[in-house]
Amino acid sequence: MTPCDAAGWADRATPAYVRSADRTRSPALEEVITMNRQSTFEVLAIQRCMANANPLAWRDGLVSDVSSDSVVLVFLDGSSSVLRVVGHQVDLAVGEPVAYHSVAEILAVGDRWVTARARD
Repeated sequence: MTPCDAAGWADRATPAYVRSADRTRSPALEEVITMNRQSTFEVLAIQRCMANANPLAWRDGLVSDVSSDSVVLVFLDGSSSVLRVVGHQVDLAVGEPVAYHSVAEILAVGDRWVTARARD
C-alpha cells in the first residue's frame, strides 16, 4: 500500500471515470470514439475540431480544373487556389460546388470531407 492509498488521496487524485468498477471512459473520449466510428469523413479528429472551432474559415467555391495530383478551386470572391488532395481521392467534376477550410485543410464535397493541402 502506498502512502497515497493509506491517506485516501489516490481516490481523490484519480478521476471518477477511472476509479469506477466498469472502467467507463470520459464523455469527451466517448464522443471522439463515436465520431470516428460513425464518421464518413476522411480527416483526423483534430481537423474536425479545428474546423468546428473556426467556422468562419470555410470558403465556398467551384472546381475549375482537376488533374491527377491537384484540384484548382475558384472561390466566390474571385480568388483561386491549387490544392493537393491527400489520402482518399474524391470524384470531382469541373463546376462542382465545394467548400474549403484552409485552417483545418479540409475540402468538403457534398457530405464527404477529405484532407486537401494548398500546393507550394
